[in-house]
Amino acid sequence: MTLITNAVHCCNCKPLLTQECIANWGRKRPRSGKNFRIAPNEESAIAKAIRAASSRPGEAIFYPYEGTTFSSVEEAKDFYNLYSWERGFGIRLHRGRSNRADYQTSQDIVCSCEGRPKKANSASARTECKARIRLLRGQDDSWYIKTAIDTHNHRFTTAYEENKQWRSHGSLDPLTKDFIRKLRENNVTLGRVCNILGVSDNAAPSCIRKEVVRAWCAKLSQLNLVDDIGKTMNLLQEMKSKDPLFEVRFRSNSNGSLRSMIWCSGKNRWDYSNFSDVVTFDTTYRTNLYSLPFGLFVGVNNHFQSIIFGGLLLTSEKTEDFEWAFTQFVDIMGGKAPVTMLIAMTKAMKSTMPNTNHRWCRWHVLKDAKKHLGQFFSKYSTFKSEFKEIITFITEKHIFESMWQTLTKKYGLTNHWFLKRIYKYRRMWAKPYFMDKFCAGMTSTQRSESANHMIKSLIQKAAPMHLFVSKFSEFQADRKSDESKQNFETEQVSRKLTTKLPIEKHANKVYTKAMYLHFCDQLLESGSFILKHKASTTEFILIDTRLEGTDIARDIHVTLEGENYIRCQCGLYEHMGMLCRHAIKVPIAIPQI
Repeated sequence: MTLITNAVHCCNCKPLLTQECIANWGRKRPRSGKNFRIAPNEESAIAKAIRAASSRPGEAIFYPYEGTTFSSVEEAKDFYNLYSWERGFGIRLHRGRSNRADYQTSQDIVCSCEGRPKKANSASARTECKARIRLLRGQDDSWYIKTAIDTHNHRFTTAYEENKQWRSHGSLDPLTKDFIRKLRENNVTLGRVCNILGVSDNAAPSCIRKEVVRAWCAKLSQLNLVDDIGKTMNLLQEMKSKDPLFEVRFRSNSNGSLRSMIWCSGKNRWDYSNFSDVVTFDTTYRTNLYSLPFGLFVGVNNHFQSIIFGGLLLTSEKTEDFEWAFTQFVDIMGGKAPVTMLIAMTKAMKSTMPNTNHRWCRWHVLKDAKKHLGQFFSKYSTFKSEFKEIITFITEKHIFESMWQTLTKKYGLTNHWFLKRIYKYRRMWAKPYFMDKFCAGMTSTQRSESANHMIKSLIQKAAPMHLFVSKFSEFQADRKSDESKQNFETEQVSRKLTTKLPIEKHANKVYTKAMYLHFCDQLLESGSFILKHKASTTEFILIDTRLEGTDIARDIHVTLEGENYIRCQCGLYEHMGMLCRHAIKVPIAIPQI
């Protein structure tokens, strides 16, 4: 055998041993293995101590006797921590040793008062206390107490509230940390988290301190901020892999930073293909880390439930931003624009969806009215109720205009700038001018605002983008669950008929449960109307018996158009897709003529 450079060669010139191997030739092979023992059928040290406590009255239950065996360092730490709670001190991990195979062979667990303060004149609990236990490894990978020193040089804490101030007694275990993380992700406030954990509950005291919970919540916030955009992209990619019809579009600045983002799931697109007659859009939700305006495209399904068509994040609310958003939305939906849209962005909508009927949100008109007419609401006790009645309940154009003129003259507001302006644009917001357009009963963006409110209850303030997108997805899953419940009740649960009239029986067959209940309300209200007279073979005039003889009583004209269509001047069918009380009354009353 001849040594050449760093290797030993044999006759076929293949290296056999390096110089390092020769240097370590006589050394014993280091022990290796796991840092814990698997012993599922063996009783734990804590269980043994509790069982043996009855034979040692007056002694500490969890005294660390030398030779006590554990399956892991964590188990030993928990055991010694229980003993420290009994005595009134805290503990922490100290030095440990590992061999060349990175196999840990020893571990010290010391009193929290061990060691010296970092500075001579400083606030510190360290008193150079020598109390400790030393753990060594057994042959079966277990741990056992080799040495136990129980001599302390400081006073012990005695009260419960003092005891839990030691860090070892106020630490959070992994399950509790994960529980807190889930609570915070679901917008549970710090105070409520502490209440749930029993931090401030005197009846069921907890060792957890509020400061520890607050620190963990702060750390969670910091962890959520790490690579937020990367996490968002990964989340969207994961959503795309699970939903092939999922679509997301981005718009970036010249420097590559995100400017706008719109996304729609396969369920959103399917719903839109069936219920795109009317869409509301509003950007009222800004509770996210970057204070980005969040917009929702919302519609109504056949259960009169709000359904989501898509979500939008913007960095600004300029006309060009909404033009991009509306263009992308229509493109994602296969080029199909809504029939009617309730929205405030007039300019952006006209340029992107010119054939869509545009209406303002009536709620915003009322909000502005309160702002500009507040003094008149306070000055005249009846003005507010009369104004609200015209805005909310009147559905006939000529009655609306007549009552408007009467109201403004009565209170001397004929030349008020705000009333003149909203009257000029009355066709954009007033209910009578909505009645010939199908809006599924909507005259405002209240459904969008309601959806925004529900999202706000799910997502914590200053949520990072990836968490925001995740929670928005959960919100849509909740909406889908509610829709499935309504489908089940419609198809599987029978309904009790109110009148047993043929028209009600037919409605029970063709309508969903929610639609049927709305129809029943109209059917019952039809009983208050009588057929005043028949103007022609196809035109009928009805009157509300409850208003007969009063100043506000008025005739209701209902016209038969062919064999299968009834038109009422109130326009409820055109506006909501359901027969009104007047139209229902005519076929019931005709046989009596």
